[in-house]
Amino acid sequence: YSRGMLLYRSLCTVPYVILLALVIFGYLPYLSLLAFLTLYQYWKLIENSKHAKDDRKCGFMMVPMAFRLNWMFGGLLMIGYVLAYYVF
Repeated sequence: YSRGMLLYRSLCTVPYVILLALVIFGYLPYLSLLAFLTLYQYWKLIENSKHAKDDRKCGFMMVPMAFRLNWMFGGLLMIGYVLAYYVF
């Protein structure tokens, strides 16, 4: 269980690292960093996952929280990408 949760948390963390690397190396515009506005949702998901083993409700809420985080991250990433290329 602990290794599975470690994998889950790392899979939630990797997109932020990749996005930052892509912006630093110039493959994505700086406005793509709007996706980092989801860090609070990410933090809530990670904190929730720490209690999932003991609290059934926390375990149940991991899927909807991850769904919301993925939609918000992707939406903000695309908004930043479109703004950078069509507005600025």
